[in-house]
Amino acid sequence: MSSHRLTFRGRSFGLLGHSATSSSTSVAGQPRSPADALPPQDISSQQPDHKRKRKVVNFIVGHLVLALRVTKEISGSQPHLQLAIGALAVVLEAYKRCSSNTDAIEVLGGHIERLNITLKNVLPDDHERCPQALKARLENFARDLQSVAGDAKHLQSQWLVVRMAKASEIERKIEDCVKTASWRIQCLIVEGTIAVELVVHEMAEDTRQGFQSMNGRFNRVDEELDGVRQDMSHLGTDAIAGLRYAPNARFDYARSGRSECDTETRREVLASIWSWLMPNDPRLETLPDSLFTVPQGFSMLWVKAMAGAGKTTLAQTVAEWCAEANILGASFFCGRDGARSDVLRVVQNIASEIAFQNADFRKALCAAAKANPHIQTAHVSQQLKTLVVEPLRVATAQGSFPTNLVVIIDGLDECNDDNAMSVVLQALSLHAEDLAPLRFVITSRPVENITRGYRVLEELKRKTFEFALDEIPADIARHDTSTYMRSRLAQIKRGRVDAGFTCDPDWPSQVDFEKLVSLTDSLFIFAATAMRFIEDPQVSDPETQLASLLASAKGAKLSRSATSPLWQLDALYLESLRKAFPSMGPTLRSIVKLLLGTIAVVEEQLSPSGLEALLRLRPGTARGTLNRLQSIIYVPPVEEEPKPTRFLHLSFPDFIIDPSRCDSLDFLVNPSLQHTVIALRCLEAMGSLKQNFCEIDWNNDHLLNVEIPGLSEKIAERFSSALSYACKYWSHHLCRAEVGEDLLGALEDFCFAHLLHWLEALSLLGWVDVAIDALQSAQLHLKRSSSPATDILALLHDCERIVRTFYLPINSSFFQVYKSALVFSPTDSLVRSLHTEDVPRTVLVRIGAAKWWSDTVSSLWPGLAHALDFSPDGSLIASSAADGGSFKVSNVQTGAEVQILEDHSGRIRRIWSVSFSPTGREILAGSHDGTVAVWDVASGVCLDVRKRHSTGVRTVAWSTDGILAASGASEGIVALWKVASPEDCAVLHHDHSPYVWDVIFAHDGSLLSASEEGTCYIWDPQSRSRAV
Repeated sequence: MSSHRLTFRGRSFGLLGHSATSSSTSVAGQPRSPADALPPQDISSQQPDHKRKRKVVNFIVGHLVLALRVTKEISGSQPHLQLAIGALAVVLEAYKRCSSNTDAIEVLGGHIERLNITLKNVLPDDHERCPQALKARLENFARDLQSVAGDAKHLQSQWLVVRMAKASEIERKIEDCVKTASWRIQCLIVEGTIAVELVVHEMAEDTRQGFQSMNGRFNRVDEELDGVRQDMSHLGTDAIAGLRYAPNARFDYARSGRSECDTETRREVLASIWSWLMPNDPRLETLPDSLFTVPQGFSMLWVKAMAGAGKTTLAQTVAEWCAEANILGASFFCGRDGARSDVLRVVQNIASEIAFQNADFRKALCAAAKANPHIQTAHVSQQLKTLVVEPLRVATAQGSFPTNLVVIIDGLDECNDDNAMSVVLQALSLHAEDLAPLRFVITSRPVENITRGYRVLEELKRKTFEFALDEIPADIARHDTSTYMRSRLAQIKRGRVDAGFTCDPDWPSQVDFEKLVSLTDSLFIFAATAMRFIEDPQVSDPETQLASLLASAKGAKLSRSATSPLWQLDALYLESLRKAFPSMGPTLRSIVKLLLGTIAVVEEQLSPSGLEALLRLRPGTARGTLNRLQSIIYVPPVEEEPKPTRFLHLSFPDFIIDPSRCDSLDFLVNPSLQHTVIALRCLEAMGSLKQNFCEIDWNNDHLLNVEIPGLSEKIAERFSSALSYACKYWSHHLCRAEVGEDLLGALEDFCFAHLLHWLEALSLLGWVDVAIDALQSAQLHLKRSSSPATDILALLHDCERIVRTFYLPINSSFFQVYKSALVFSPTDSLVRSLHTEDVPRTVLVRIGAAKWWSDTVSSLWPGLAHALDFSPDGSLIASSAADGGSFKVSNVQTGAEVQILEDHSGRIRRIWSVSFSPTGREILAGSHDGTVAVWDVASGVCLDVRKRHSTGVRTVAWSTDGILAASGASEGIVALWKVASPEDCAVLHHDHSPYVWDVIFAHDGSLLSASEEGTCYIWDPQSRSRAV
């Protein structure tokens, strides 16, 4: 019997008879085109003689049946003959129906064949060019017709007797097959029509969005070109060669997102500040009475307040008023990211902007910058002296400099400054008298290093008036926040009406508004966040948003008002999260917590694509998820992708990791689990590292990194932000993670395969200084875990010794990871044994190769050292040479010099004793000439120097709380004083002993001193008398 085939993607389905497989497939077993889903049919192309024979038989049978009917009619008298004739007629009738059924199946095959020909004529020969959706539809269509073919095959394969006996039933089934095939064809047509319409619609929508996006980009290009034109127009006036200027730190930077105070808010505070800056300005007549009075003798104003009190908005308003009055000398709005966080940019920006105000100042500044080419990286006090004080002195002498210019520094606490005292405040204190023509308005949170500067630096204290913004009278604070919110709600209502929406004219009701005001607790961050929540464009329903906020806050107040001082803000955060994600399945919940937790605990913020790459999420996941939280999170536009995603306020990450504040398990983040995930992803990301990762020509292996042509471009190309982050911070997250089997396995893979590749990456990125701390921290954490991995520990320790020994060459050239570290490492080094194939053959150590690492970790000082001391955390060591009035601070891990502390005034001579403060931020140094000095470790600035003794100072010490300091000298005297008031010094005498060799404070605060003759005294610092 003939074979009717359905073939699609290499499969051949038999319609009648046995399957055929080869004629409709390619060599590789793949169909030539989607049309092969409908194979060539051969029912209609049977041999002509077979058809003619069947037609003849059918003709004879038809006439025979007719003859039998006639015979039956005339043979009524012969019952036996009638019975025989009737039986024969039934048989012949059944055969006739069976033959008709066969014809019907042939007709069905013919239709399929013609459909096959039609599809082949319109579809391309290469079926891979067809859309995937079309391939899937044709495959489904072929599968459906295969079912029809199977049914028909089963009917036709039965014995002839059975087919004749069941001819009527088979006829109905054939009709069903035809109907099914017709229905499948109609379904294919409908599906195709719908698919075409959907594609057309999507194309139209994509085209529309594309044009909108292009319009937006063109607008931004216009803005950028305007900015470039403005910058170029000022090249002759405000660009200072040799200085690094941060334009986004200016008060009027277009994309800052900052706003000034509402016209009816902060009026009392503004009146107080303005009456100090412009006491005769007519604007004061429009303002209420001052809240406080700043005496004219003060040249600095410190506005302090907790986070969210509105300091930046206040500073923005003051800056705009000063600009309008032509008294704004400069402004620097600090931030936690980019150039605005660089403390070295503050003075450079101030100097550059002042230069625009005065030609004489500008001329002197240009000369100073040219004469000091390294001033960009000098410490802040040196920058202030060179770039501001000296040009100011020149301009003042010329008589051209105005006497009322104002410098505004906002958010000083957000600069990267880990010093014991703010380096900016130290610099201002050192040169306070020389800055007299300028007035400074500085805002910050009252953090330790800023508060301490205003308490300890005497000159700064004498020149500064302090004002606590969050301590203004409650009625004024409430009025300000309510005025702000009333104005913003009115804007939201107008926006809704302008957009064509209906809005209740009485919205919000006075009752609801008063509830909202009560919730703010005079905290502007709450007010601003609440307004963003109510206006959320993703929801576009401010009435419902306000009702939801008030309802959620009521529950929060009842449950947490007694335990959380920020319950209002917490309730707002939680409601924002719940509105953004009203119902979450397990997958979405895990993604939301993963993204929020990562942003909360990472050391450096990443862009949306950076987050996706690090966390191995599908592209678009981060942006699509976080865009729902615009009232809490800043997500940069796609075209500004390198910019990082960040929380709008620092209180939010504290909220989501604190179970006492966030009581929803849907959003509460477990920091240790979050660190575990990030550590695992970091280790997986570094699995892509390899030798010569940037594919630099080995002919350049004699060059330093900075000398290799095009290396920076290669680094930018090869190192994504996610991979760079992983290289720098994998150990940080590992040390805060829960070490389980998965994490331990990933760490093992990394250690056995990629430790040297990681060192190469750090060399390329300029971060070799983080290697030892990363390796040490990882070892300590693994040792504390329940199942320490000895092989991993051994490899980490071996890698640590490599970095300590070869720090300088590795830091200078990534090639030296292999040329120095591998070649000259001990022969039994574990890391070397794992990388024997990477050892270059250019240098062979014939004699003197060590088998094991030496007991000496590193050598820091080649000559005689008079004094040594470790910092409290063991990371730094202070040491002084045998002569000279300087000493240096070195990194214990790398041996690199961190700071050289040197007195250029000639007041300090040979240093005999040094001691780190309990915080490690200052060093007490006693010298040969009897002076004792306090130095700031980070900046290298001498904070204070006093003549304490008439002979050399043999020993110095700090009390355990850092409040007191003491020194002992070879004249038999112990000096004791408070660090905060160094001028008040007690003199304690050692009887009958000319030399005091050592002083030390006990944990209870007692002071112990030891003399040359062998006597020890215990002193009571409170009474300043001998206790024992």
